[in-house]
Amino acid sequence: ERHHRSVKPHPTGLILAPYARSGLETLREATRALGSQRGGPKESLVLWASILPAMAIMPEALRIFKSAYPKVLIKLKSGESENIIRRLNDGEFDVALVGMRQISPELSTEIIGHDELCLLATDEMCGQMEGPPQSLEEIVDWPLIMREEGSGTKAAFLKSFAKRPDLLPKLNIAAEVEGLLPAVALARGGLGAVVISGLAARTDWLLTGMRLIPLGFMGSGRNFYLIRRKSHQPSPAAKEFIKIVKGLASAGNRQSSNLS
Repeated sequence: ERHHRSVKPHPTGLILAPYARSGLETLREATRALGSQRGGPKESLVLWASILPAMAIMPEALRIFKSAYPKVLIKLKSGESENIIRRLNDGEFDVALVGMRQISPELSTEIIGHDELCLLATDEMCGQMEGPPQSLEEIVDWPLIMREEGSGTKAAFLKSFAKRPDLLPKLNIAAEVEGLLPAVALARGGLGAVVISGLAARTDWLLTGMRLIPLGFMGSGRNFYLIRRKSHQPSPAAKEFIKIVKGLASAGNRQSSNLS
């Protein structure tokens, strides 16, 4: 509808618009799928993962994937779970691995593994604390390096105090750090212990010279999720990636259950 100085959609156009968008998205997906099968235009697989899945699951998953789909261009990005979920809702990419659940009618959320929280600390720090913590009351005495808001690990850690909220003000927070690797670097320097997922046990280089202390007493631990948009039909390459990562996550959970 044209006006003197503006144009606005006709009510009929507003009704048609979501169907048009859906049709265009379906056409793009069909083109990608045909290209991957015929060796046509190079397909891209856009993935996001929160920090630990990016380091502990993605390398092996993408190695296996690349052997099956050598022509697919992989675009992997990493960030905090909360930010990834928000961007997936906006339709920016295909598949994500995160450590935080999001209930949304637009998203398909599937648990790919269960893990427990751990402390990562130097041997010297463990010696100063006279052994690993055995209860929530004992963990408040440890100097802790905490992650930023939006971290799935931090959210799971704080949730463990739901039955003992009186202990939260007593936590000995030595530092709050944005990003896992800077937090681990501070832990290596002896500033404190960093709360981390047991998934780190699959990342040997991260643990070199450090001690991983399981915190089974904190409760049920945490889950990792594979999420994608329900309205987005996965390409053959995305379907293959999902299959691979589910298999690796299952094997990783069995390994994590053997932590001592």
